[in-house]
Amino acid sequence: MARKKQTALNIHKAHDEQEVPSPLTPARQWLESEAGRPFHWRSFTPITVAGSLYIGDPLSGPEALQAATLPEIPSILTPWVFESGEENDLFFAHTNSLIWLEAQGTLPVSKEMLIEFPVDGACIGVFPEIALQALKALDLADQRNGSFEWMIAQISNQSHFASCLNIPPDNVPAFIASTGSDGGFAAVALYDRSNRLSGILVDIAGRAVDQRFIDKQLPERHSIFQP
Repeated sequence: MARKKQTALNIHKAHDEQEVPSPLTPARQWLESEAGRPFHWRSFTPITVAGSLYIGDPLSGPEALQAATLPEIPSILTPWVFESGEENDLFFAHTNSLIWLEAQGTLPVSKEMLIEFPVDGACIGVFPEIALQALKALDLADQRNGSFEWMIAQISNQSHFASCLNIPPDNVPAFIASTGSDGGFAAVALYDRSNRLSGILVDIAGRAVDQRFIDKQLPERHSIFQP
């Protein structure tokens, strides 16, 4: 399925956004350079991953979340977005260029496709196994006011968004961010020279210079690291 590029989408500042500036890791330095935009990094509460990891558009239902098959699931992923900050036109404020789920944060040298999203993926959610089960439980508990209604209530009055979700009743954490588009994106695992997972990239806007997706700059992992 062809992947589409989109350059205009927005996010809002969430209550659980990390306020303390974090030094740029080699991965984020490289992503920022490749993106070629005068944007800013925002981080969100790290997600503890125990078991499987699911990524997709949760507003389309829990079944839209797809398992990300990795050789080794990281124990912690820190969500980041690379966005434009304030703009004169409020519609374009905090335009989201990419989503980065950081593991080691080391310099990427190869890639491996994880998931290609359908064309109706208006947002991207990141859910550990326990969060996916909590989301499904909302639908089982109340089919008239289930997971969709609950998530919409969390992002009400916002045209575009990026935020951690704390799913009741135990406040299980997950992450969600709007794409401002109809989808066609992909989640791509990036690996460093030691074959360790640097992080997972969902590029939305592509490079400013040619709109080429950033992961296209890297060779396939299997071409560098033989089984």
